[in-house]
Amino acid sequence: IKKWQARAREEAQKHSRHELKKAVQNTTPTDEEARALYELYAEHESDIREWCKNALAKAQGEDAPPVGLEDVMAEAYILTQRSLVRFEPEEAGLRTYLQHDLRGRIRDYLSSMSEERRERSETKQENRSAIAPGFDLAAVYSGLVDEGKVPAEAADLYNRLHPGDQ
Repeated sequence: IKKWQARAREEAQKHSRHELKKAVQNTTPTDEEARALYELYAEHESDIREWCKNALAKAQGEDAPPVGLEDVMAEAYILTQRSLVRFEPEEAGLRTYLQHDLRGRIRDYLSSMSEERRERSETKQENRSAIAPGFDLAAVYSGLVDEGKVPAEAADLYNRLHPGDQ
């Protein structure tokens, strides 16, 4: 992969450090290089799978990204290519390098997915609560209760579900 790596590094020089994705996208490997990249990935697949599993396990909860292990593994192939652009065999072994660099990229990927999910959820919440600008649902409801237009059972249920609106 050295020829591909050299071309990708040259392309990376045109972009900032955080735009390495563009360098990889703009550097199409030859068939032989693609095969070598895949073989490297396959050689470390069990470690990569474990790193992906661990990252997903840590990302569980309310903010968990809406992806499964196979989705993360598919993205990990691309992230591995991005990691390999900067890999220097003289500095560390490939597994050690991937363990450090790729694990971080996987965490960043899941974090960005969680952030996107959170933003979409917040947008939905905002859209749901914005019936009309300046419309105060609690005040309108309270007025209807005061006027006797809301049955007592409905008022009790509303008060149990919205204790802060009383």
